[in-house]
Amino acid sequence: MPRKTKYQKPEWAVGQVTRLSGLVEDTCKHGVGHPNSKWLADHPKLGHLSIHGCDGCCSRRSSDSSKGGPCQPTRKKSGRRRTT
Repeated sequence: MPRKTKYQKPEWAVGQVTRLSGLVEDTCKHGVGHPNSKWLADHPKLGHLSIHGCDGCCSRRSSDSSKGGPCQPTRKKSGRRRTT
């Protein structure tokens, strides 16, 4: 029988994992683990655990606040080099 979690997984998440550190991660359809925003809010001293290789899934917002997350995806660099 699956264990019930205190932290509801957002609609975009296909799974949820609890790490040894206690961090609850929501897994997106791409297999990327995104820290659960409600878990982070409950553990403010562990904010450093929010750093992750984001693909943008946890940044998607809608009228349901549980769909978004703590991250802003990083922009890809253009590849052009700056000359001085």
